[in-house]
Amino acid sequence: MVAALFVGAVGQFVPFPSTPPEEVLGFLQAMEIAPAIKAAFSPVLGAALATGRATPPVSLELLRRLAELPAPQAEEALDVFRKALERGFIVDTGAGSSLMNRVLMRLRMGAPWELVKYELAARYNALVATEEVLLWHGLIGQGAQAPGGQVLPRDRLVLEIAWVVADYQLDPQPRTVPLEAVVRDRLVNLSGSVLAPSIIEPVLVALTPELLQEIAGRVFQVEQRR
Repeated sequence: MVAALFVGAVGQFVPFPSTPPEEVLGFLQAMEIAPAIKAAFSPVLGAALATGRATPPVSLELLRRLAELPAPQAEEALDVFRKALERGFIVDTGAGSSLMNRVLMRLRMGAPWELVKYELAARYNALVATEEVLLWHGLIGQGAQAPGGQVLPRDRLVLEIAWVVADYQLDPQPRTVPLEAVVRDRLVNLSGSVLAPSIIEPVLVALTPELLQEIAGRVFQVEQRR
């Protein structure tokens, strides 16, 4: 069941209608969750919607799905999204490769909450680890570290590498291709389309199995990284 859910999600995407940010924030305030969660998440989400770290249609549909869950489960998910946005991460690109859309996809598929929670935590850990490792090796500069700052190319770079590493680590099927080859292929495909070659090329030069293992080794940490 778990393997089928992980494999079956690849490539799934459902287009969304246009949604004003005010509708998203209004729905959040109407949710039957702890007032403290709303108070903490609302300004962060509002800033993310304004800067493009989240999109209104996906955010609204996700909140609607979370509202159908027991309050403690919805609050768990919102707390992870809050932490991700407070670090300046992109949580929704409007497509599959983002935290919000992936959680929404899992809920649509009827995945057990423990599986949704497990994957959300692993992908958040991958984002944190990717940013930390790339910063340590001097491959990216410091980002906004807040949802209200301008989205930079390095933010998308972090998202894409983290996503590939998490995909690789979460795949229940044995991989015959090394992680480095998978990440390298992804970056080559992004170069000149999603990201400028000047952003991609230094990472391709520095990419090694050891560097990627620094990231991959942190994906399944028991405690989510702060």
